[in-house]
Amino acid sequence: MKKTGSKIAICIIAAVILVIRKLFPNIPIDSTDLILIIIIILPWLSDLIKGAEFPGGWKIELQDVISAGDKVTSQSNATDFKIETSTSTLSTIRNRDPNIAFVGLRIEIESRLRLLADRFQITDDLPLKYLFSELRNKRILNDPTISGLKELITRGNQAAHGARVDDETAFWAFEYGPRILAVLDSKLRKPGSNTDCKTSSD
Repeated sequence: MKKTGSKIAICIIAAVILVIRKLFPNIPIDSTDLILIIIIILPWLSDLIKGAEFPGGWKIELQDVISAGDKVTSQSNATDFKIETSTSTLSTIRNRDPNIAFVGLRIEIESRLRLLADRFQITDDLPLKYLFSELRNKRILNDPTISGLKELITRGNQAAHGARVDDETAFWAFEYGPRILAVLDSKLRKPGSNTDCKTSSD
């Protein structure tokens, strides 16, 4: 009965959002806004998520995210960036649902990518696919870094849609995630530097 009530509530929320979009089409809602909405409702759906069955056992694997993270951090020297102990989103959701850990990391990554776009005079409201292309073309991010970031964003999207995240993988997001973000922060602090951003074709 509780699950039925939750499903009805989800449908109502989705319907309200759809109506708002139709009545007020000029209200900008980007992907970050949508993910924040998911963060709001995700804790209320924990029972449904735990009880859901996904084809092939849909789960975010720790080794996959470690590999993706290494692609990003291995492209910068240890002296190139400062590791922050917390970030605005990650610090506020630390003790909440493990899925939200990856949703939070994904939000922080996209936020910095759009700041980079603005810093380097790239249209910052581009879909991420095209934003990555522009950042590559301007030699701001190299291919391995982009590949790693894309994988982490994909994992964040999966987490937002209910893919299972265990505690160990969530711990990685909180403890290692700031290193990923620090790499992007270092590029924000040095907008003129692209010495380590050669593409793999160079």
